[in-house]
Amino acid sequence: MKHSQMAAVIGATIFFVLVGFFVGIFWLGQYRYSQTGYLVEIIFDDISGLHRDDPVQMRGVQIGKVEKIILQNNYVRVEIRIDKGYHLPKDSKASIQNIGLLGEKAVNMFPGRSQQYLQDGDVIHGQVTPGLENLREIFNQLQSHLQEVLNIENRQKFSKLLSNLEKASSDIEKLLNYHGEDIGGAISGICQTSETSARMLTENRSTINEILQKLKTTSTRLDSVSNQFCEISTTLKQVADKIHSGQGTMGKLVNDPALYYEMQAVVAKIDSLAEDVKRNPRKYLKISLF
Repeated sequence: MKHSQMAAVIGATIFFVLVGFFVGIFWLGQYRYSQTGYLVEIIFDDISGLHRDDPVQMRGVQIGKVEKIILQNNYVRVEIRIDKGYHLPKDSKASIQNIGLLGEKAVNMFPGRSQQYLQDGDVIHGQVTPGLENLREIFNQLQSHLQEVLNIENRQKFSKLLSNLEKASSDIEKLLNYHGEDIGGAISGICQTSETSARMLTENRSTINEILQKLKTTSTRLDSVSNQFCEISTTLKQVADKIHSGQGTMGKLVNDPALYYEMQAVVAKIDSLAEDVKRNPRKYLKISLF
């Protein structure tokens, strides 16, 4: 009897322990799921030494960590887990940056302005910010270029150039020593001429202003005369057009041959009448005396 009771107690204890164990696992799983946040996938061309569990930061605050790194054919997929409570706009940017002198890396998130937020499983594209390794490579390239520039041939050219510059400097110094007084006198003369010109302009400013005003008035008058000539030219052109088109008496005289011949006949008759009056004045003039 005692053995059966003991077995029952042990069995019940084991049962409740197992139930509690499974309930605890289930509860912890639910709690962990509710606290783990969400996954975002970032596509990089190169991750430059990024590792799993490296931090994910935004404005200097850690908001998650690198969960998984997967190498594809032409790119690298980096899965990051964003902690619960941090919401990133869909147009956010990501980059890999150095966070220490020893090459430690972090994924830095730059939030965008979209009103929609990244969800679990969304994909964005990232870039790599140049770090100390890139600077070292740049310095190596610069050193290589400097070595190419400063080779033996170029050194000789630089040496010759410096020698020519030194000789030119010496020649200029000699020229200044020999002709220093003349050059100083020429500069002094230029300064005096400039001062004299400035003084003359100051003294004759009123006269110059008067001349400029007269030139302005003359220019205005010339503009008026030019306008009048333009009007006269326009009028003459209109008259010429009318004559050419046969309008008016002059136009008909110029363009109508019949009228021209009639005018010639009238003129001839007038000439004949004048000759007859000269020959026989009594025929046309009667004088009576009382």
